[in-house]
Amino acid sequence: MMVTTEKDAVRFPLLLKTEVPIFFLRVEIEILSGHETWEHCVARICKPQPLLTPERFFA
Repeated sequence: MMVTTEKDAVRFPLLLKTEVPIFFLRVEIEILSGHETWEHCVARICKPQPLLTPERFFA
């Protein structure tokens, strides 16, 4: 038996028949504490940053 997440399952090729059964699990998270810290980290990673002008880039 092989078990993987749904996120990684999309990387599997379409297999019509396998010798080993393959199962996919849905994984969810719940932030119990530190929600604001989590949101801050996600915002830093995901939000586009303003481009630096050439003068500031080479300063």
